[in-house]
Amino acid sequence: MTKDELRAKILATSNPKPMPVDVPEWGGVFVRPLLVGEIEANSADTDPKLNMARGIARMLCDENGELLFDASNPTDLFAINGLRASTLSKINAAMDAVNVTTVEGAQELGNG
Repeated sequence: MTKDELRAKILATSNPKPMPVDVPEWGGVFVRPLLVGEIEANSADTDPKLNMARGIARMLCDENGELLFDASNPTDLFAINGLRASTLSKINAAMDAVNVTTVEGAQELGNG
């Protein structure tokens, strides 16, 4: 494989597909994998009480991958913080599943 082919293969995974999550209280929602820039943005967060809310805001989306909340909007973050922990644990589990760390996991999600 040439350098250009390898580069193209790597960059082809830059638009990951959202993963559906069934949350009985909400119906079907979607989470999308974090991108490198979003992980970098996490390191700039200053209020640790909003870290989980920011993570959820950066991943909870519609079927097209459009985010439902703004991770920089305090109103959105405090609204997320007001949700039940049991509901958010389902979203966190889906976030862990969609942010795979193996090639095989990415291929299973159609991102490899």
